[in-house]
Amino acid sequence: MGWRKNFCQGQLRVLFFASLWCAVVRGYRGSNAELAIAVFDGCDHRPCTEPPYYADAAEGFFEAGRRAPGVGVRHASAFVAERPDVVVFWHDVGSLTSRALRSRLDAMRARFGGDVPAVLMIGKLWKAYESRMQAVVDWQRATKHRVLRVVIPAPHEALCDRFRVGPCRFLGLGTNTTAFRAPWPSARDAAYAFDVGFSNTMSEQGRDLNCCDRPFESLSDKPGQPCANFKSVYQHYAPLRHEMVCAIPAFRSAARNLSIFDEGHVDLATYRRAIWRTKVWPATTELFSHMGPRFYDVLASGSAMLIANNDTRAYDAVGLVPGRDFVVAYDSADFAAKVRYYATHEAERRAIVAQGATDVERHSWTARGTALIDEVCEALGDDARCAS
Repeated sequence: MGWRKNFCQGQLRVLFFASLWCAVVRGYRGSNAELAIAVFDGCDHRPCTEPPYYADAAEGFFEAGRRAPGVGVRHASAFVAERPDVVVFWHDVGSLTSRALRSRLDAMRARFGGDVPAVLMIGKLWKAYESRMQAVVDWQRATKHRVLRVVIPAPHEALCDRFRVGPCRFLGLGTNTTAFRAPWPSARDAAYAFDVGFSNTMSEQGRDLNCCDRPFESLSDKPGQPCANFKSVYQHYAPLRHEMVCAIPAFRSAARNLSIFDEGHVDLATYRRAIWRTKVWPATTELFSHMGPRFYDVLASGSAMLIANNDTRAYDAVGLVPGRDFVVAYDSADFAAKVRYYATHEAERRAIVAQGATDVERHSWTARGTALIDEVCEALGDDARCAS
């Protein structure tokens, strides 16, 4: 009987230490049972910080991975000795030439190998979108790389469905709802310094106000032509965008001068503080009813009221309601009138701000990351790790 007891105890010790060793190995390697997703954004050693929303988006993806059991989302640089199960290619297609796009796709393939399936997540859409997508098609045909999904930030899946790279899905951009929330309890407590704010291209290009004296359609976007930069930037947006900018002189020359934030490209911290201290902030949709991050940034502030162009398709796609979450302007005169109205009618403005801040919570980058993980799991089909 004694030898049997010792034998059983020995077996238990072996099982215990074997289990402990497996636990250590799993903790070190991230667990073989984990669905490993790499985010490839083109930066080698850490998540990209330019444009600024790349960093917020990446952190949202990582947080979504931390919350999802059985799933790990990490930057591409974190994969050294192991390979991911899926790689998410996350880029601004609009900011890349077709050649540069192809080069980055090749870099992704070289880093992880040709047998790691990819999700192509497109961050921006511009007028040359089709030529960029054709570059993706040519790359996929040449390499036979498996593309699980093509994810675009505009509610026009047909735009990439016809390229037949992979199943196409709409997933809007988002914001860091925590970082953009103003540091005071409510809009009632805000220390406002500005009535209306313009940033980045809206204010920078707005300084070339001579371009406002001519019909926008008559301007040429050919380099070297007067107002060419003005035309090339604004033709990607809804027509109201350049009209909003051209309203700046009228705001300044009115009997009641409005206080305007108009400092061009600023760093992210300055941009956030400016939104917090401004009553009304404009944004417009881009080509294909694409909503940029500024929509969500302003709504998340809980301080500034968003005023935007009329684009039913864009707002219906993300469940935001004009008149409840933000205000719509229909032309330049309407824009100017509504800026003046809401700069002085605090109760109405605050009610819209509060509702927008509540409804934007479902558009955080973490929520987008969760939706992306769901897309990956759906594309993989029967992968049991998604359900663990």
